[in-house]
Amino acid sequence: MDTYLFVTTPKYWDRLGKQAKRVSWSCSKATKKGDRILMYVATRGIVAQWFATSDAKEHKRWNFMCDMKHNRTFRKALELSQIKKIFTKSQWGAAHQNFRGYQSIRVFEKVFARLAPHLKGAKSPGTAAAVRPRSDLRGRLYPDELELNTKYVEGTSKQVLVNAYERNAKARKDCVRFHGARCKVCKLVLQEMYGAVGKDFIHVHHLKPLARNKGKYHLDPVKDLVPVCPNCHAMLHRPAKMLTPQQLRDKLKRAGK
Repeated sequence: MDTYLFVTTPKYWDRLGKQAKRVSWSCSKATKKGDRILMYVATRGIVAQWFATSDAKEHKRWNFMCDMKHNRTFRKALELSQIKKIFTKSQWGAAHQNFRGYQSIRVFEKVFARLAPHLKGAKSPGTAAAVRPRSDLRGRLYPDELELNTKYVEGTSKQVLVNAYERNAKARKDCVRFHGARCKVCKLVLQEMYGAVGKDFIHVHHLKPLARNKGKYHLDPVKDLVPVCPNCHAMLHRPAKMLTPQQLRDKLKRAGK
């Protein structure tokens, strides 16, 4: 799934997009069904999130159009002044140019990961409230490379769907390099089940409940992190009090797994 920022005017948004649940909208040629759409309204900011329900289709007037379904409207728009505080010009130059000349712009995952904590969304009217995970399992578990024998610092409280702590994006590789890509709970290796598509894919779990660390602390990627499959990772975080890998292994044994 890719993310796009669609840029529009207040007049067009108020007339066509503000109250709509499904619309067709001009888009990038590369837009695919399932892509996330952030709607940016000039002078207001990022106001809503949609999802594409079709691939981009050629259009005589607008070159390409796609169908979209409303997902949520943010309780407060993320204004341009706020976006500029989050990103320097070199990190996201388009924002510092007020998105001039853009009708749609690809938002890379590193950019979206920094926007997401600031997008506080109400549920779409008439739809069930989204299930909010206890931790951010999607956007912050596949970080950049990092050299061994390095201490890492974690902390920095922020809002990510629910209150969480910012994960250091550079410790994962050392954890997997040391422990391997086998789940420490159920022993699953995703490549053995799914073939090449599962190669080296694994989540990384923080053994310490980060919410208890008020502030920053030094992270040891070998002692403080363990590889777990996505299912086990979700189960570790599901109870109000986070389970340990051993506690979850015990539950599997009692279930005869």
